[in-house]
Amino acid sequence: MAISTLRSLGNLDSGMILAPERYHPGRELNIGDLSYRYLSELVVFAHPVISPRNAAKIPRLYVVDTGDSTEGHVTGLKGFTTSINSSKKPIEPGDVIISGLRPYLRQIVYVDNDLPAIQDAGTRYVCSTEFYVLRPIDTEPIAFVGTFLLSERVQSV
Repeated sequence: MAISTLRSLGNLDSGMILAPERYHPGRELNIGDLSYRYLSELVVFAHPVISPRNAAKIPRLYVVDTGDSTEGHVTGLKGFTTSINSSKKPIEPGDVIISGLRPYLRQIVYVDNDLPAIQDAGTRYVCSTEFYVLRPIDTEPIAFVGTFLLSERVQSV
């Protein structure tokens, strides 16, 4: 059976988004009367990319791939490298990274200071371009965003 949703122009998401999957009732998170804030009030999507050519100027790299992340943390420590074969996104402590490849695998990570040598000025942490990198707008930590996105209620949506 087909599902229909009616929206007035005033109820479309900003930018007049018309994608039908955006308004599917099964994908809406019903929060009732709870107060809320938009994600865009807390984070920005970090878009810079490091090419293999530019990476050659960085003394040490640590690459986080989608297989290295699950349930809020980096699972594998494969060591450092001095080169990459494809473009990567730089990540920093305080970021939340979300894999867009297979969301059902719960590949959402809060990048904290516990990664090895994260404080070393010569080391850059980078991740696959499959990740969305959320960076806090100000100095307020956003670790709770990862926890929220991993919650049962959000994952069911």
